[in-house]
Amino acid sequence: MAVKPEDVIAQLIKDYKFVFTSEEGIRVLADLQRRCFFTSSTFVPDNANETFVREGQRSVVLHINNFLNTKDK
Repeated sequence: MAVKPEDVIAQLIKDYKFVFTSEEGIRVLADLQRRCFFTSSTFVPDNANETFVREGQRSVVLHINNFLNTKDK
């Protein structure tokens, strides 16, 4: 029997919550948020490449936060 994609996602959401709601995970996530422009601008004047890099870093933290804020099924 094949694993359904929605079951894989549901398990990943549980895994992210397990990891990032521990004391250690909370500290790591806070560090990532500070380092990866979670609440600050990613724009770098006259340097589109650096802006793109920063936006890529920010997208990872947004992904983690989206999983953490997803309701369990």
